[in-house]
Amino acid sequence: METLHVDLTTTLVAGNTQVVLPNPIIAASGSFGHSNELFDVVNPQDVGAITIKSLAPFISPGNSAPRVAAVPTGMMNSVGLPGPHIGAWVDSDLEKIRNTGGRFIMALWGRTIEEYEQAAAILAPVADAFIAIEVNLSCPNTESGNRLFAQNADDTRAITQRVKKELGESIPISIKLTSGVTRITEIAQAAIEGGADMLTLFNTALGLVIDPYTRVPLLGKGAGGYSGAGVLPIAQKGVYEVHQAFPDTPIIGTGGVMTGVDAASMMMCGASAVGVATAVFADPRATIRIAQELKDFCVSTGVANVSDLIGAIEMPT
Repeated sequence: METLHVDLTTTLVAGNTQVVLPNPIIAASGSFGHSNELFDVVNPQDVGAITIKSLAPFISPGNSAPRVAAVPTGMMNSVGLPGPHIGAWVDSDLEKIRNTGGRFIMALWGRTIEEYEQAAAILAPVADAFIAIEVNLSCPNTESGNRLFAQNADDTRAITQRVKKELGESIPISIKLTSGVTRITEIAQAAIEGGADMLTLFNTALGLVIDPYTRVPLLGKGAGGYSGAGVLPIAQKGVYEVHQAFPDTPIIGTGGVMTGVDAASMMMCGASAVGVATAVFADPRATIRIAQELKDFCVSTGVANVSDLIGAIEMPT
C-alpha cells in the first residue's frame, strides 16, 4: 500500500509578509542558547526555526543558582535571562548563525518600555538575518521580580508600537505573552492593535516548588517559571481562545509540547507553528524527533498537509 505523502510546510502570514517554514516545529527561546551552541548535534536547517535566547540593551547576569530544578511533570527555572548586551551579540555572534542555512527568530526584552525600543533599534540594521523578531513581554524570572508587561494591555500595546516603529514593516514581530492573565484575548488584542504580526503563546507559568525536608525553595531565586508536559492543557486553552478571537493572526503555540501528537493537538487548537523548549533540555534533537512524530501522526490519520490541522478542533456544541 502506498504511504501517504505529508507536506509539513507551514506558512505564517504576517501582514504583507509570508514566513514559510519547512516544518512547524520551532525551538523556543532559551532552548538553543544564544547562537550555535547545539549546532554540533543539530543541523539548524532541519529545525523549522530557531529562536535565539532573549537579549536586552544591557548585560544581564541572570539569577543566583540553582537556576533549574526537575519536577515530576516538567521543570522549574529561574535562569533570569542572562546574556550579553544585544549590541555586543550582533558584533560577536550574529555571524555564527547567519550563513548556516537555518531560519532564526531573534528575541529581545527590556526592563522598561524605552529599553525595548533601544533593543529594536539595535536590531533594525541587521533584521534581514532573521525571519521574525520575538518581543518577550512575559518572562517571570527577571531581576525586577514578577512584574510582567504582558499582564497589562496598555504596556503591551505601547511596547509593541515602539518596537514596530523601530523595525518597520520589513520584518514580522511576534509578541510573547503569558498565560497568567484573566482574559488573554484582551492582552492579545492590545498586542495586535500595537502592530503585532504574530503571537507567541506562552512563556513559562509562575510557580514555586520547595523541598519540604529543608523548607527551602528548589530555586535560588525562590519562585520561578514552570514548564513541561503539565502546562500543555493551559497553553492549548489560551491558544484556542486567541485563535477563535483573531483567526487571521498566526500563533506560535508554546508550552508542554513533548511529542508529535502534542504538536498536532496544539495546532488543532489554532497554532500555525509549535514552540518546543523543555523537551530540548532532555534531548537536544527533540525538535527533529517531534517533527518526525508529527509527520507520522499525519500519515496515520490521513492528513496530507500539516496546515490542515490548524484550528481543526471540534468543540462540543
